[in-house]
This record gives sequence, C-alpha cells and structure tokens, in this order.
Amino acid sequence: MAEPEGYEGLLALGWEGVADGRPGDAFECFRAAIETDVTRPEAYLGAGVACSYLEERWGETDDYYRMAIQRETGHSAVFTHLAESQVQDTMWTVFRCIDPDIPPDSLETWLEQTSDSGYVWVNSRILDYLQENGYDTALSFRFAPVAEAPLACLQVVNSQSGRVYGCDSVKSDSIYFTAEHFGYLGWVSVGHCLTYDYSSLRAGGGTGQTALDALACWTLFQDLRGAEGDPLRAAACAQAVLNLDPSYVFGDGYPARQQALSLYAVEVAAGAASCSFLDESFIYAWFLCREAGYGYGLDPESEDFLFALMELINQMQGEGG
Repeated sequence: MAEPEGYEGLLALGWEGVADGRPGDAFECFRAAIETDVTRPEAYLGAGVACSYLEERWGETDDYYRMAIQRETGHSAVFTHLAESQVQDTMWTVFRCIDPDIPPDSLETWLEQTSDSGYVWVNSRILDYLQENGYDTALSFRFAPVAEAPLACLQVVNSQSGRVYGCDSVKSDSIYFTAEHFGYLGWVSVGHCLTYDYSSLRAGGGTGQTALDALACWTLFQDLRGAEGDPLRAAACAQAVLNLDPSYVFGDGYPARQQALSLYAVEVAAGAASCSFLDESFIYAWFLCREAGYGYGLDPESEDFLFALMELINQMQGEGG
C-alpha cells in the first residue's frame, strides 16, 4: 500500500480497503484519519462501515455512526424518547378512535346514556355493535406524543391491561395503532395509561451527505445484527433518510465512497422493514415498504400476507441501482 498523504489520503485508502474486501485494513486507515483530524465526519463514517464488516468490532459501530452524524450536524439527527406516557382523560380524547366501523356520532350518543364516564358500559355497547354488524372488533387509534413530532414508533403498551398494541404508521404529528378488545377493559378506556418509545427527527440544515450515509448504514447494521439489532433505531434512521432525501444514493458526490459501497433508498427502507418484520411488527414493516413506494397492493387481511410481505422485502433488498 502506498504511503497516504494526510487526512484525504487516509480516507482514500480506507474506502479502497472497503471496496477490496479488507475491512480490517480499512478500519486502521479510517482510525488514523480520525487521529489526524477529530473534527471532520467522513472518517467516523468510514470507521463505522468498516466495523460493520468486523463482528469483533460491532460494539464500536454505533458510536462511529453517531459521531459521524454529530460532527456534521452538530447534534444527533435522530433522537429517541424512552417510556413517554399519556393517560386517557375522557373517552377517546387523548388516544382518539378513528376506526371507520364506528359511526361518527355513536360514542357521543352512548355516553349521553350514562351519568358518569361509564366506560365499561360503553365498551360493551361498542363491542355488541361491532359483533352484531359483522365488523372487526379491533379498533384503530391515533395520538400525538408530548415532547416532539414523531418520526418512528413500533408499539404502544397499555399499563392497565398489559396489552401491547402494534403501531401501523407514523404520519405528520400522529402515531397510528390498532388495539384489540380486552374484556371489560375494552380498548383504551378512561384512566388507561399508555407508554411508548418513539423517535423524532432533528436534522436541520446541517444534514449533508455524510450524515445521510451514516443514517443509511446504521439502518443496515441493525438488520445485520439480527435479533440483537434495534428495530426502532433502524426504522427511525431509514425514515430520516427517506424524509430528507427520497432519492438517496450512498456517497453521492464522493466517488471513492460510491465505488466502495452501492446503497440506495429502497435498500435502506428494506433493511428497516426487515428489522421490524423480525420484531413481529408486521404492519409497521409494511408501512416502511410503502414509504419507499412499494407494496401498496398487499392485503394485511389475507392469509398469505406475511409471506407476501417477506417476499416484498427480499425484492426491495435487490432493487438497488
């Protein structure tokens, strides 16, 4: 190997090592580049990519991707809010029922027939109505988190019933989920406390190609880790990439990076969907596919939905380029 000249020379050798299948050599070059200039983001990205290929260095990988983003943007692009919770103060006002099977004025009518909140009676009345008319007894809800607008959220937990509700999607300021009926506790009733982890996007104008590349590779790293991966982080990073640059291409404007690694937006979305699928967040995995423009024709009620979804994800993973 030729003797590198400064930061840029070390970067070039690092990406050459990645392209040639020598991640160990690549990592040493990127680490030397970091030591040459700790303030620049590119070498942290390279070190993260190299570590992703080296299972013995997986424990360092998250930190390198995190530093690549922070060195370019000045802060984390994706921020995770852990264990935020809200309480349903009156019937379906915080966690709002938006199920199309429920007539718009029915809840108001039922509540007028009881002097207190009457949620047990109302839940029973709703259940009877759904069953008598042949509707699905699961209901759709939406809510807005407290701290920030949501970017990604996979599940919501009802502290009273212990039920875990899988999220369906995240749009604008709202998280959407479906709740199954659970005895006299119903779905999401008065006084119920729901807890959830979610991520928000704090990108700003400083998000350039290096931060996008770090978010994309961070997504695929979670998928690579299998059961040890973090599906919420994968979803958040992928959705950040899709929000910031729907036509994303790894290393755009940086020839050495593009020659070392081929990666496109659809593959990033597929990586996050794969993580969600492994987490059994099937509807959210489908949502991630749709965010990339794939899978609108799937029917979640069909018997072969899971097989079709898995096939779709596999197809997307081969769609790069």
